[in-house]
Amino acid sequence: MRDESQQNSTPPSLRPVQARVIAEIAQGRTITAAAQAAEIDRSTVYLWKSSDPTFAAALCQAQCAYVEALNAEVRGLAADAVAAVREIITSPQTPAAVRLKAARDVLNAAGALAPPRSTGSPDPEECRLLIEHHRQRRNEARAALRQRQPMLGLR
Repeated sequence: MRDESQQNSTPPSLRPVQARVIAEIAQGRTITAAAQAAEIDRSTVYLWKSSDPTFAAALCQAQCAYVEALNAEVRGLAADAVAAVREIITSPQTPAAVRLKAARDVLNAAGALAPPRSTGSPDPEECRLLIEHHRQRRNEARAALRQRQPMLGLR
C-alpha cells in the first residue's frame, strides 16, 4: 500500500534517514526492511525508538496509520466476503464438511476487526517520559548489579 500522503506526514524535526524509515514503515514495511531501504542497520532503528521521543512517536503514528488503512480496506471487502461465505454455508451443493468449516471460520473471526493494538504513544512527550522511565530502571538495575559484583567475585 503506497500512499504518498503518508510519506509526507513525518515530523520536520526528524533527520532525512529517520523520515525515510518512517515512510517505509507507513507503507507496511517491517523495521528490518525499512532499515535496509534506508541503508542502516535495524539496531539503529531500535536505538532511535528507545532514545528519541520524536522518532518513537512518529514510528507509532506510522504503524497505527498503516493498520488503520488495512482495516479500512478489509472493511471495504467485508460485504463481498460475507456474501461469499453466506453462499458457501447456505448452498445445498456445498459439502457438509465445507459448510461446517466455513461456519467455524465465521464464528472464530467474529472479533477480527478489533481496534489495532498500539506499540507506543503518538505523543512525543509521553514517549520521552516512557524512554526516561526505562532508562532510569535500566540504570538502577545496572547500579544494583555493580553493588553485587564484589560479593560475587566479579570485579
